[in-house]
Amino acid sequence: MRAASGPAPSRPRVAAVIPARNESARISATLAALARLPLDEMVVVDDASHDGTGHVARAARARVIVFAEHRGKGAAMEAGWQATDAEVILFADADLGSTAERLWPLVETVLAGEAGPAIA
Repeated sequence: MRAASGPAPSRPRVAAVIPARNESARISATLAALARLPLDEMVVVDDASHDGTGHVARAARARVIVFAEHRGKGAAMEAGWQATDAEVILFADADLGSTAERLWPLVETVLAGEAGPAIA
């Protein structure tokens, strides 16, 4: 997430929600790529991982929600969406790596009012 330099133009808040289960080996690169985007928040939902996924996400400065029991990707997506007050939600898989940066044009299209919900 980029630091603001001076007053930023008003735009809806944008959050990335990343559902994850046992993704400690892959999520770091994804979060690093997402951190280079002008997101307001990154929310990782750790779906009862056994490999330290939540610790890796916290080290990357993501907000982390941890499920005590495995509930599935859909439940993780919903929990992440419910946990943020952002108006625009970007759902991203934990294993995207550096390609996660390529998701921003989808957000720009939504922010410009040129598209509603988009799935890629």
